[in-house]
Amino acid sequence: MIVVRILIIAAVVLAAGCSRTGLLYDNGAWLAQRWVSGLVDPSNEQREAWKDPFSTWMVEHRRDLLPEVVFLLETAETEIARGLRHDRLDCLLDSIDLVYREHARRAVALATLVLRDITPGQIDHLAGELAESERDYRDKYLDQDIKRRERERLARYVDRIERWVGDLSTVQLAIVERKVSEMPDTAEDWLSYRRQQRQRLLDLLRAKADQQALARFLGSWWVDFAGQPPRLVSKVAAVRAGTIDMLQALDGTLSEGQRVRFVTEVADIRIDLEAFVDNPAADRMARPATDRCTKVAQIED
Repeated sequence: MIVVRILIIAAVVLAAGCSRTGLLYDNGAWLAQRWVSGLVDPSNEQREAWKDPFSTWMVEHRRDLLPEVVFLLETAETEIARGLRHDRLDCLLDSIDLVYREHARRAVALATLVLRDITPGQIDHLAGELAESERDYRDKYLDQDIKRRERERLARYVDRIERWVGDLSTVQLAIVERKVSEMPDTAEDWLSYRRQQRQRLLDLLRAKADQQALARFLGSWWVDFAGQPPRLVSKVAAVRAGTIDMLQALDGTLSEGQRVRFVTEVADIRIDLEAFVDNPAADRMARPATDRCTKVAQIED
């Protein structure tokens, strides 16, 4: 997905978690434009034409969407501090999904602007970059040795969790190993889906599809995940459910130090991003799902 990386760079969403979050966000437009330039090898005229739209996207993100990201981080801090529970995790993930989809909707317009005037040579360049990305994905996630692939998958989960809470105990590592082994591996299915959608995009570009056709396709792909086979939909749902179960099981084993670190890591990102929020919106798109979290919490507490 061409602009999904833009979203990640621009929003510096929940999983980013680094001490330079503010710096990344402040340079989001430049970083995003640089990344897209690598994909399509634009002319100097195209680079100049993109500057204002990319900057405008970031201004609008800061005004409309960044408050949503900060709100979700605040909610996550509260949930982590009080103890993660299944229903509240479920509605928090629903909130994150709502905010992601709004990011994706707004990214479509920016993507179509980038793609509408690219030349046949630039389409070929894009195809080559996407093919290279697929090879990298295969190398990272699809080791031919199944046992080694399973070990590497488990190691990725452990690394991600330890990034937030610090070193896991033997008991916690056993929980992660058991829960991850119960989740389906989606890597092959995701690669097939991405390849299918990328080829459809390239076909549209080579057929000189108009901006409306590009926008419809990208919206259906990025916002609605259209075209996923039932097998992948089922696996994604199982991974989500399994992840919630794993987080809840781990929550019961967290030491005081681990919980404090978890809250602090999330809070640090929220504080970094909060500095860029001028006027937080009164009505938040994530509110319906997070209100559900609040009601569940009041009943349980």
